[in-house]
Amino acid sequence: MPQQPRRKRDSAAASQKKAGKTQAVPVPSQELPQPQVEPAEEHKSYLYVALVIPVLLLIASNSLVTFLYALALDPLYGRVPVHLHLEKVVWVATIAGAFGPVPPLWPSITILGCLVASIPTSSYWMALYTGRIGNPAIGSTITHLVVLFPVVYVGVSLVKRIMVCPCDSSVVFLTRSQYLDDIRGSYIQ
Repeated sequence: MPQQPRRKRDSAAASQKKAGKTQAVPVPSQELPQPQVEPAEEHKSYLYVALVIPVLLLIASNSLVTFLYALALDPLYGRVPVHLHLEKVVWVATIAGAFGPVPPLWPSITILGCLVASIPTSSYWMALYTGRIGNPAIGSTITHLVVLFPVVYVGVSLVKRIMVCPCDSSVVFLTRSQYLDDIRGSYIQ
């Protein structure tokens, strides 16, 4: 097979000269139309953002309280009995708080603050009383039910209370059922 001659490459200056000879074709800009946001919708979006921050703070504080509570009970009962039923008690309190009654806002905040402040003392005294049972698994479960259950219950019901907001002189429930009704209606039709 005979060798083919190599093509000579252009230098950078030659390619710039070629680029100068060609004319650029202007491309028409295709801007997408931006949706116009009404002032009422903008106000609602600020309201939703204002609702999300306290809810996230309450959820984070419930997690932090549970973690610190478990750390406080470790020296009293030991690590295994404390963590044996802790997750189950937290789940039951969360479900009960989610489906329980919706309390007023300010008394709930006051009750939650008092409960959180009394956790160290109440867990210590409950550990002393349940230590007489002789079974650390039962004692720690009773302590969880008496001390931690009310804190998580009130915290979750407070989140539920914050998610009920008065808008336009009517109460709007920001629950999943609204979205399920819309979905169900679209599939049935």
